Amino acid sequence: MFGGLFFALSATLLSQPYVEKLERIEVSAVSFLRPVDWVMPEAREGAARFDTPEGDAYIDIKIVELDPFESPHTCLAAMIQAVTSIDVKGWQSITIHKYPAARYVETKPGDTTSIPSAEEAERLAKGQTVDMRVTEINIMGCNGARKWFLVMSAKTRDASKYGPIFRRVMESFQYHVQAKSGAKPRAK
Repeated sequence: MFGGLFFALSATLLSQPYVEKLERIEVSAVSFLRPVDWVMPEAREGAARFDTPEGDAYIDIKIVELDPFESPHTCLAAMIQAVTSIDVKGWQSITIHKYPAARYVETKPGDTTSIPSAEEAERLAKGQTVDMRVTEINIMGCNGARKWFLVMSAKTRDASKYGPIFRRVMESFQYHVQAKSGAKPRAK
């Protein structure tokens, strides 16, 4: 009886996806959840980047304060016009924290000159192919007081690992009234 219960419990626990611990962080006048264990190699006023310890995924955000205030829709339309003029088409309209935003997902060839992971090196040694493609989720938005551009990138084959994290980051995005410099965890 206990063997069957142990098997059922272990099967349930093993089938659950790994959930990365997240914390709220503020960058300029926006905040969002970010993975606690990811390193922040750089933080500048109005910008921050977070990388996995392995270096196989990252989140990068840039925020620009607007002066004077602009209509959120006009601001976003100008942002989309700027990127579509350089031949990036296919932005989808979305809403982030009650304001207009746009999302563009792109899969492109990965860097074949980078040092492969141990798993990739083993597959290459056996003559097997390795999926080196990278998927980038680009999101931009504007609330009239500030505009921002967010890039979340990971190897395409790791979508099941990083997809839920990227979704939580996007869903947790919030605007704040006052801009604060730098990137720092919110006071608890």
